[in-house]
Amino acid sequence: MATERAGSVASEPVMSERSAAWLLLSRALAIAGAQAIVALVCWATGDGAPFSSAGRWWLVSVTVANVGTIALLSRLRREEGGVRRLWRFSRATWKGDLGWFVAFTVVAGPVGWLPNVALASVLWDAPDTGNAVLFRPLPLPVLAVLLVAFPVTQALAELPFYFGQMGPALRRAGWASAPSVLVPSLVLAVQHVAMPLEPDWRFFAWRGLMFLPFALLVGLVVYRRPTLLPWLLVVHALMDAQLPVLTWLVSTGALTFTG
Repeated sequence: MATERAGSVASEPVMSERSAAWLLLSRALAIAGAQAIVALVCWATGDGAPFSSAGRWWLVSVTVANVGTIALLSRLRREEGGVRRLWRFSRATWKGDLGWFVAFTVVAGPVGWLPNVALASVLWDAPDTGNAVLFRPLPLPVLAVLLVAFPVTQALAELPFYFGQMGPALRRAGWASAPSVLVPSLVLAVQHVAMPLEPDWRFFAWRGLMFLPFALLVGLVVYRRPTLLPWLLVVHALMDAQLPVLTWLVSTGALTFTG
């Protein structure tokens, strides 16, 4: 696997530190920018709290940013066979990948869920306060599209961008292994403060830290086993499929989160 990992790194073009920084931040900036555009529309229509109102559309903002991320990946990987190489399962290593995948799923559940609950309990008296901001009603026709578009585009964009593209590109640029894993993991976790961007320090802390252990786990696993990335995309899609479902339940009155 060391040979395969080295080969994937060597295929990436060298980038400057400034270019790396902008690329790493581009996804979070795109999501925040999409919310700002929606906020302007809300303001123009007389909304008294346009930025907060725009935040309830964050699933749409992220989906649009995902499409942009996939387009960016396609451009960055034009000389390396395209973005689909990051999504493709390896026939040569699938048996070993399956073992890694089973081990990952056992560990990933608590690592992805417990920080969410623990942080919410520390930051707020009512643990559902953060969820009340995340899951706000949307029009059902919009949600019908998001039920598929959101988890699929998330899976195809997020992990491939940070760990399939940026991690190897940073190592090609001369970064040591540890920071090339830690920095994309940190940026992936912190980008969630823009999902949605809510001007409240507790919400910032909750969203920015809740996925950090999970992001570090994924970054380390993909570094050690690059061929596992397509398998992790399946887990990621299933995890994120819950978000439009919960929003649907809130929108129909079947579920309520109290802040």
